[in-house]
Amino acid sequence: MTSAKLTSSYLFFSCFNKVGRKFVRNDCSEMLCSVYAYQRRLCFTQIKYQLTHIEVDQMLRRNEFANTMNDFIIGYHCNQLVANAPCEDHRSEGYFQLDNSYFFGIFDGHAGTHCARTVASRLYDYMALPLLPEKLIREVSQGFHLPLVKMLNTSSNYVLSADLKDLHAKHLRDFSLECLQKRDSLRNVRQAFKWAFKALDDDLCEEAMQMHSGSPDLSALRCVLAGSCACVAYVKGQDMYIVQVGDSGAVLGVSTDEAHWTARKLNEDHTADNQKEVNRIRSEHPPGEALTVLRCERLLGELYPLRAFGDVRYKWPLKQQKEIIEPYIKLRRPPMNYLTPPYLTCEPSVYYYRLTEDDKFLILASDGLWEMVVPEAAVRFVANHAIGVETLTPYQRLPDATLRQILEDLRDRKRRESKRPVDVNSATHLIRHALTSDVSDENVYAALSATLSIPECAARAYRDDITVTVVYFHQIQMKHHHCNFTFDHH
Repeated sequence: MTSAKLTSSYLFFSCFNKVGRKFVRNDCSEMLCSVYAYQRRLCFTQIKYQLTHIEVDQMLRRNEFANTMNDFIIGYHCNQLVANAPCEDHRSEGYFQLDNSYFFGIFDGHAGTHCARTVASRLYDYMALPLLPEKLIREVSQGFHLPLVKMLNTSSNYVLSADLKDLHAKHLRDFSLECLQKRDSLRNVRQAFKWAFKALDDDLCEEAMQMHSGSPDLSALRCVLAGSCACVAYVKGQDMYIVQVGDSGAVLGVSTDEAHWTARKLNEDHTADNQKEVNRIRSEHPPGEALTVLRCERLLGELYPLRAFGDVRYKWPLKQQKEIIEPYIKLRRPPMNYLTPPYLTCEPSVYYYRLTEDDKFLILASDGLWEMVVPEAAVRFVANHAIGVETLTPYQRLPDATLRQILEDLRDRKRRESKRPVDVNSATHLIRHALTSDVSDENVYAALSATLSIPECAARAYRDDITVTVVYFHQIQMKHHHCNFTFDHH
């Protein structure tokens, strides 16, 4: 098959399978028409320029990042492939020195980038605060120790303005007083994280409602009119919590040896595919709304994730929306059948996992990745990368190595050659393989070129933004400990 024919066929079937798979199952004719329109627009898009192999690699690696640490976490790899303009996904990683712990987060925004980038910048301080001893919380209430969490890296160059930094610090001081008042109930880490998510969401809404010279702060209002999912891993030694709202995912790569791998999904999506979420939402509203509260597998027929930060169109009373939103942003009107708000919450599900020596790495990713690859395949891709990546650098023998040891090293290296990756960064490697998981080896670059050459105006119709973080654990420090995995769905 010629390259041009392959490109056309790949675009058509990928579009139908991957865009259609998420939406066509709905029984809503209006949405079906929209999806078919997307498919027609994409399938007949004229690609004026086809990316070369070098340009494909450059595009895939444009946003990659890696960090090495000498701790219970060896390091982590990140990357992001953009579909929206601007990208609505964000990620951030932070170190909590007072607790010697780490935060890793994926923030999948919708209806704009404003909410996701704000939550990515501010959430960790809220999560860290209730974990402190009472003495330190009192010091925070007096303005000390802020910010609590040092940002290691973030996907955006967004920086809080001076005014917003002051407001953020004020909210944290207020939150510290609440933590002192509720000290007994917040000793439970799950409850502390749930309270932290709610506190940030409440503060973002309060900032949007504050009036300046008779009008609201429009930047704060745009933040809460947009929305964001969040999937955060808090890791302290062997203790790991996954804290989530929305449909981003956390998957653990588990192995007793290189030949046997298990993918352990650590969270459940807050979507209409999750019957527990469907039951929860319907139970919170009168029986007469059973057919309207979830329509076309969306909240009020509009919103796909059933929990999120921001999205005040699904939270604020009608009167409040008419007073604050409609005079300034007229296109953002309340949804139809908006009878008994709030319909949306940002209360997270919290999952605890006790890490062991068999737990090799954690994959955090936005739904843009999980729409294209199942957890088992994702773990296999990252595991193969770990096996083969050392073959990308020349062999160097240890100074005191014997001839037998050198021979064993070379045999092992030859075995690993079959897994030799194209990318040093495992997040890039995972994105590359997710995009071409159903393509034969000889057609990989042609398929990647077809996918990545789609212009920005049509890319979102084919795929979502993809953001990935892979965290590697130190095996020696995880030895001889029992595994314990618990869920909290409430």
